[in-house]
Amino acid sequence: MNRIKKKETEFWNFINICSVFLAFISLYTTAEGMNRFFFREDRIHGYLISLAVQGILLSLNLRLPRYLMGKALPAKACAIGLYVFTVLWSSGFSYIFMSNVIYQDTWMKDAQIEMTGLYQEGKQKLTVQAGEAMEKAVGEVLGDVTAFKSRAVQNDGTVLTAGTSVEYQNYLPLFAEDPRMLQAIYALQEGKSASGEVSVILDTLKEKEETLTGELEAVTQKLEETDSKLSQLDQQRTELIDKRTKVAAGSDAHSSYTDSINEKTESIRSLKDEKENDAKEAQEIRDRLRAVQSMLSAGQLTQNSASGQTDQDFAGIMAQLGSSEPDLEEIGRMTDNIYATLVGGTQAGQNMEEYEQLLEDYLKLRSDLGTASDIRGVIAWLEEEDTVAEETERLVKMDGGEEGLNLWRESWNQALTGLKSQVLLIPEDIDVTDTVQTGKKAEQWKKEREKLLGGITGMQRNYLLELNDVEKAGNYLFGSFPAMAWFSLLFAVYLDTAPMLLAVFKYCSAKRVKEDGKEKTKSMVFRTAVGAGCMAFVILNSIILMRFF
Repeated sequence: MNRIKKKETEFWNFINICSVFLAFISLYTTAEGMNRFFFREDRIHGYLISLAVQGILLSLNLRLPRYLMGKALPAKACAIGLYVFTVLWSSGFSYIFMSNVIYQDTWMKDAQIEMTGLYQEGKQKLTVQAGEAMEKAVGEVLGDVTAFKSRAVQNDGTVLTAGTSVEYQNYLPLFAEDPRMLQAIYALQEGKSASGEVSVILDTLKEKEETLTGELEAVTQKLEETDSKLSQLDQQRTELIDKRTKVAAGSDAHSSYTDSINEKTESIRSLKDEKENDAKEAQEIRDRLRAVQSMLSAGQLTQNSASGQTDQDFAGIMAQLGSSEPDLEEIGRMTDNIYATLVGGTQAGQNMEEYEQLLEDYLKLRSDLGTASDIRGVIAWLEEEDTVAEETERLVKMDGGEEGLNLWRESWNQALTGLKSQVLLIPEDIDVTDTVQTGKKAEQWKKEREKLLGGITGMQRNYLLELNDVEKAGNYLFGSFPAMAWFSLLFAVYLDTAPMLLAVFKYCSAKRVKEDGKEKTKSMVFRTAVGAGCMAFVILNSIILMRFF
C-alpha cells in the first residue's frame, strides 16, 4: 500500500514539475508579448510583471480547487474572478507574441493574396456596373436634350428668332444724337438678317458698348471722389462749429469762424448739385448701356438663327448620342452654344420666366453630361493596362527588407485609392427606375458598392499602415488565413490552464468518498461537474482545431 502511495506521490510531483515548466514557458511568451506593446525599451519590466503574473497563476492552478471547497460564495467569486483575469492577461499577451512570430514570414504574402483578390474582384464589378451606368447616363442626356430643344421651339415648330419682343422704339430717344446707333436700331427693327448686315450692326453695338462702359466707369469714379470731398467738407464744417462755440459771440474769431462755416456750407451745396447731375448722367449711361447690351444679344441671336447654327447644334448633338462612342466634350460645347443663343433671345425679350426654364433645363443637361463624362473616365481607367498585381508580387518575392516593404505598401495604397475613387464616380442610384427589376439592381449595386469601399478601407488600414502587434494579433484571428492564429490562441490558453486541469484531476482522484449519503452526493456532484468541464474544454479545443485544419 505504501509502495503504491509512494509511486502516486512521485507521479504527482512529476506533474507539478511539468506545471512549473509550463509556467516558465508562459512567463517568456507573456513577457515578450508585453514588451512588444508596452516596454519596447526597458524589456526587464515586462519580465518582472510576467514573473508576478505567473507566480499568482501557478499558485492558483495548484491550490484553487482545494481552496474553493468549503468557502463562502463571495470568497469563491473573488478567487474565480482573480483566476480568470490572470489567465486572460497571461494568455492574451502570450498569444500576441506567438501569433506575430508565426505570421512574420507569411504576413506579406497573405496580404498580397487578399489585396490582389479584392482589387481584381472590384475591377470586375466596376466594369459591369460602369457599362450599365454609361448606357443609362446617355439615355438621361438624350431625354435632357429633347426637353431642352422643346424649350427652344415655338408652338409652330420653328426655332426662336431675335427681335420679336425687343421694343426698339423705346431705344430711339436714348440715341437721338448718334446716327450710327439709330441706323443699327432701324436695321434690327426691320429684321435685317443678311450675315453681312448683321455683322456690321454687331460691330457698331460692340463699339458702343465699350464706349459706354468707359464713360460709366469715369462717372462712377467721379461720384466716388465727390462723396469723399463731401465727407471731408462736412467734417471740417463740424470742427469749425465746435471751435466757434468756444469763443465769445461778436468777437473777431467768432465772425471768422462763421465766414468759414458759410464757405464750407456753400461748397457742400455746390458739390451736392454736381453729384446730382453726375448721378443723372450715370443713370442715362446705364440705360443706354442696357439697351445696347439687349440689342447686342438680339443681334447675336439673329445671326445664329440666320445661319441655322442652333439647328445644326441640335442635329450634331443627336448624331453624337446616336453613335457608339459619343463625344461628350463636343456635346457640351454645342449645348453651351445653344444655351448662349437662347438666353440672348430671352434677355432681349425680358422674359424672366422663360429664362428660368431654360436655365433649369440647361443645368440638368450639363449635370447629366458631367455624370456621363465621369463614367466614361471610369471606363477609360478600366481599359488601361494594369500591372499593379505583377509589380507588387515581384516585390513580395524579392524580399527587399524595409525599403521593399515601403515600396510595396505605396504601390498598393495608390492602386486601392485609385479603385476607390473610380467606384465613387459611379452613382449608387444610376439604375433607379420605376421597374422592380432595375430597382433591385440598384439596391444590389448600392450594397456591393458599400461592401467594396469598406473592404478597400479595411485592407488599407490592416496591411498598409504601421499597426502595433496587438492590432495585428486581432486581425490574424479574423483574416482570410486564421488557422495558425487560433492555434496560437489555444496553445496560449493551454499553457496557463493545463496545470489547473491537472490539479482538479488530482483533487478529485484523491478525495475519499464518505459513507454518509449526503456527503457522497455532494462529492459525486462536484466530480461530475469538474469532469464535464474538462470534457467540454477538450471537445471545444478539438472542434476549433478541426475547423481550421
